[in-house]
Amino acid sequence: NAASDVVSHPALRFLEPIGQSEARLTDLVARLVGRILSAQKANAAAGDAPDSAALTDLGGARRSRARNFVQYRFANGKWSRGVVDSPDQPTDGFTVAGYEDDGDLQTLCRTYVGADEEGRRLIRLVAELSARTVKR
Repeated sequence: NAASDVVSHPALRFLEPIGQSEARLTDLVARLVGRILSAQKANAAAGDAPDSAALTDLGGARRSRARNFVQYRFANGKWSRGVVDSPDQPTDGFTVAGYEDDGDLQTLCRTYVGADEEGRRLIRLVAELSARTVKR
């Protein structure tokens, strides 16, 4: 294998939460993921927009208004999509915050279809982090 073929997946597993540590850690990671996704979108659109800071501000406004979730389920070779009130993750798909970009979600659906069970679990984990950013 060439060095470029090597894939690394850093992981950390906590055995038992103490107090509110699990909720706090999840919230922290969700905020970080949200910031990373916002920065990536702003960077991708920077050539088209005169002020990338405005893009970040618009993304924040969109996130602050979102109160629902979008659930994608994959069964019999087809996707179904629906607005739901719960951030719960289905075993046959994923649930994300209602503000997520449709193009990004289509990419996630394609990735999910081609993923093994561990890959699908990771997709649900990232989706859960998105869903936890919704202010209820």
